[in-house]
Amino acid sequence: MQSTQEASDSLRDLFARGQHQSILQATVENPDYSWPAEDTTEVTSSLAYLGRIDEAVALYQLHASNLSRDEQIACRFFMGLGYIRQSDYNQGHGLFQENHDHLDDASYLAQFYIYQGLAVHRWFTHSFQEARDLAKQAYLAALSAQFFYGRTLALDLLGHAHVAVGEVSKGLAELERAHDYFKKLGDCANASICYLAINGYQAQYGVYRDEGMHSLKELVKETKLKNNTHSVSFLLTELARQYSLQGRLKESEKALQELSQITLKTGHRRHEALLYQRQAQNLFLQGNYDRCIERLMQGRAIIDETIDLSYLLASLGLHAKACLAKQDEEGAAQLLTRIQVLTEKTGSGWSTRILNRGKKSGSDQARRGNDLLGDRIDDILTGDLTFGEKVEAIITSELFSLIADVLDLPRTKKLMILNLQPSSVMIYDSGEVRWFPQTFSGNMLEVLRLIANGRSSKRELIETIWGYTYHPMRHDHLIYSLMTRIRQALGDYQEWLVTTASGYDLASGVQLRVHVNAIEEVQQEADDSQDDVAISDSINHRQLKIMRYLGRNDSIDLKTCLDMFESVSKVTLSRDLSSLSSQGLVQRIGRGRNTRYMKATAEQSAP
Repeated sequence: MQSTQEASDSLRDLFARGQHQSILQATVENPDYSWPAEDTTEVTSSLAYLGRIDEAVALYQLHASNLSRDEQIACRFFMGLGYIRQSDYNQGHGLFQENHDHLDDASYLAQFYIYQGLAVHRWFTHSFQEARDLAKQAYLAALSAQFFYGRTLALDLLGHAHVAVGEVSKGLAELERAHDYFKKLGDCANASICYLAINGYQAQYGVYRDEGMHSLKELVKETKLKNNTHSVSFLLTELARQYSLQGRLKESEKALQELSQITLKTGHRRHEALLYQRQAQNLFLQGNYDRCIERLMQGRAIIDETIDLSYLLASLGLHAKACLAKQDEEGAAQLLTRIQVLTEKTGSGWSTRILNRGKKSGSDQARRGNDLLGDRIDDILTGDLTFGEKVEAIITSELFSLIADVLDLPRTKKLMILNLQPSSVMIYDSGEVRWFPQTFSGNMLEVLRLIANGRSSKRELIETIWGYTYHPMRHDHLIYSLMTRIRQALGDYQEWLVTTASGYDLASGVQLRVHVNAIEEVQQEADDSQDDVAISDSINHRQLKIMRYLGRNDSIDLKTCLDMFESVSKVTLSRDLSSLSSQGLVQRIGRGRNTRYMKATAEQSAP
């Protein structure tokens, strides 16, 4: 049978490994165990750590006089942590402050508990820079005390604090170490929480961007199996945000609907507030600014604005953005002043970035590389990229929610956007974005452009695109085949192309925009790009390509055109060149087989 001393030694070993649940199972959950006063620290601390704060306080008050000062400080730390986790910040801070009064002559072990307690309070009250600095002191004290469990707790908090002030790469490195330490201690619960935090931050800040969304979705599935509703809510919140950034608002709303069901069951108020905030973001992207502000106000009514400064900053930032979109500059200015004060108080790295973005000042160069996703958004919205480079950056990073800013799109519109890349179509549906790269042939794009311009009868399409004199028996199958391909390529949005009595049309409310190939524009002179935009509405897609060719070459002939457009007849291309000549866009030189065409000078093209 185990002696009392052996049992106490066993509890101390469990405590040093953070095995709080095992301690309770061996003591207060064991009907045959009667613990001596010297076990009070381990039992009291474990009760408090696991949320049984009333029992912890009662036991501490009963035995406090028999404890050493270091033991009293340890108990007060864990009781304070318990109060903080229950949002009783005054009680928690009071215990941490009582510990701080003993700092001057404290042992290294006591210093760890003192600094860690203060760091925890600063973290939960969103003073992130102070939390980081205090957690660093706590880690060094635990190192000096050879207290491995203390080092692990300090590293965990230090990692979160680094991320919060914008030092993301450093924070992730500290969290990786904390995760490794928790596993070495056998603390599977905290190791799992740390692992989830790392993956959440990696998604939030664009680390491993390519596989980030897949990993996040798999992590949600994995966490659901463990019935860990708190972590699932955290992951769903970030998953919804990532979908929104990609312009996939319908997928975002599905994630938020799932989050709504969880918060309804658990009653977790902050997760409910985060739900409102994510819904507000989607409403903003849809151009519904009034409802966006309503949702933000609902979220702020739930939280304690004197404590949850991080949430408050995010909410006020989006509120200010919505005010600017509504042209309420006075309201936005008042909010931005408040945001500036809160940012200085918290030291929030992402809030500093957002303020700089609002001032069009771009990234803080000292912090670039920490938040890769933020860097990319800064480059697109406030950087020195050309139009074409911005579009290319949006496409390669799949940040399609930014396309409305770059193309200056009305957020409430339904738009079909052609030619951002060769053979591409982008669907913009009141914030929902679908991208179809290299899916549409030249004829498919030309059909859409002609329909949008009102030339939608089968006769007009056949004669304009193929250059044939229309005959229903011969040519209708060409139209039907092409329309089928277009509808298949549009997928869920095929209803945007409708059949009418006279031919074809775009669905009610749908508009079409044609852009110069934005990726080619990166390599072209700005003046040539502007010329293309100016003439693109008066010529077809083949003629536009001919004009681009002449922007880089001295002249073009019919043979070169036939090589460029293999499926187009000689008659149609001759007609295209003659039309360009009659519009004064090109100058014809030579006769017969020696005929060539040059780009007209400003004097030659003038009416």
